[in-house]
Amino acid sequence: MKLPALNALAALVVIGACSPAPPGASDAGAWVGTITTEGEVTTVVNESGSVWGGTAALVEEVSIGVEAGADPYMFGQVQSVWATEDRILVVDAQVPAVRVYDFAGQHLFDVGRGGQGPGEFDEPGAVAVTRDDDILVVEHSTQIEVFAPDGTPKATWNTGANFRIYTNEMLILGADDTPWVPELDFENRRFGFARIGADGKAGAPDYAPELEWQRRCLTYLENGREDDYCGIPFQPSSLNAMTPEGAWVVGTSDAYGFEIHKPDGSRLRVERYWTPVPVTAEEADYHERRTIEYVRERADNPAWTWNGPPIPDHKPAFVQFIPDRNGRIWVLREQPSRLSTDCLDDTPSAGSPRATGSTPSAPTAASWAPPPSIAGRPSARSSTTRRSSRSSPMMRARLW
Repeated sequence: MKLPALNALAALVVIGACSPAPPGASDAGAWVGTITTEGEVTTVVNESGSVWGGTAALVEEVSIGVEAGADPYMFGQVQSVWATEDRILVVDAQVPAVRVYDFAGQHLFDVGRGGQGPGEFDEPGAVAVTRDDDILVVEHSTQIEVFAPDGTPKATWNTGANFRIYTNEMLILGADDTPWVPELDFENRRFGFARIGADGKAGAPDYAPELEWQRRCLTYLENGREDDYCGIPFQPSSLNAMTPEGAWVVGTSDAYGFEIHKPDGSRLRVERYWTPVPVTAEEADYHERRTIEYVRERADNPAWTWNGPPIPDHKPAFVQFIPDRNGRIWVLREQPSRLSTDCLDDTPSAGSPRATGSTPSAPTAASWAPPPSIAGRPSARSSTTRRSSRSSPMMRARLW
């Protein structure tokens, strides 16, 4: 059964608050901070304000989706979104197909279909569009389907990657239009991306820089063997993302700071004021109960009890890095309640924030919804976003 999309596609931005700031610090006003360089490391400390002079809230203009109606307007399992100058492409793995819409929200056509032949897939994971308007669809890291601009199948690339990998970022289109697919080094526990050559084969992987970080986990027995579960809610973590330019964005979310490791060997360190967002007692209780239920099911042990560090009393500084195709890095962070809107910081490659934006609330069946994500090909002041769940709608945000 497909779940209906509720709203989405385009938005304007108005000035509004996003999250509390410490005394003397604010998202409003001109940017205040320091920039220092020592060797190959430049450090940008953002004390208050932004180069855009304020915060921004996203207000919807157009929606795609109906509670009941034509099939192309009901999203089932959205995996990926891409935006060109005049089209929005949405990967719906439940169809499975790539839905193509114009900026007025009208469905134009579908790309691909279910199956295992040319131009077919079982569960498409990501989509990208080249400068020649060819459409690339990756099902997993070992295979990419190539389509003409009108959706006609052109080629199938069997990349030769070592493993079938399923991640949040299944495909990166480089600044030179070269696709990259995820790659894992299981032996050394490293994650990276492999560049796809002209022959459709994956080259040597570029792995994310390693950070010193000790994960804190719960333990349980599965089939007589001790195993770890490290998904403790709101626990800080080590995060990374690769930009279309081939730089790595890395950081640990115990504080608002991250680094951009550029291909030329230089590094940009970004720091920003941050007020920790408390985890309420109700949130902690809800997530603890859900975690216990999950681990008990995983361990097949209804008597399992919590045996690790408690849920933190505040949320991490950020939860995701999202590079776009205009040299910006969106930093996804949270507000005081998972029921309210999440926050997106727009950070250009220079390291000082342009603005903070908040996304509109969306109805959800969960008590606390997961954060939204950014995808697509944003222009200098716009981006295409997806709300919390995979059946939620797309929204095109325009920053004024």
